[in-house]
Amino acid sequence: MTMIHRIILMIVVTLTCVSCAATPSKTTSTPSRIYDAPPEKVYHAAIVAFQNLGLELFKQDQNAGYIEGGRKPGFGKGAENVGVYIVSEVPGKTEVSIENRKAMLGYLFAVDWTDKLFQQISSELDK
Repeated sequence: MTMIHRIILMIVVTLTCVSCAATPSKTTSTPSRIYDAPPEKVYHAAIVAFQNLGLELFKQDQNAGYIEGGRKPGFGKGAENVGVYIVSEVPGKTEVSIENRKAMLGYLFAVDWTDKLFQQISSELDK
């Protein structure tokens, strides 16, 4: 392999690594809201919220109360991974936490979907 091929390979690998957003993980600073609805209804509203915003669904696990989705990198858009955590500790009340991660490459074009998802979930639950 020539030196030029090695350099091209290193550039491709580097760009691939920085164009992907990290997997979301819930922390103590993860934004959350409480909804007056059972977890099944909130879970469904969150799925519809992703779809309404044109986000792709990557993982869905209703038993674990987790949804992951976002956008993959593309021209004029950044890559984002959004994790939605749904927990119900009191009957009729469900907590939703949303963690949004952006990729380094395309960071300027990446969107924080947190507030938009909360708004869409509220709208779906109000129907």
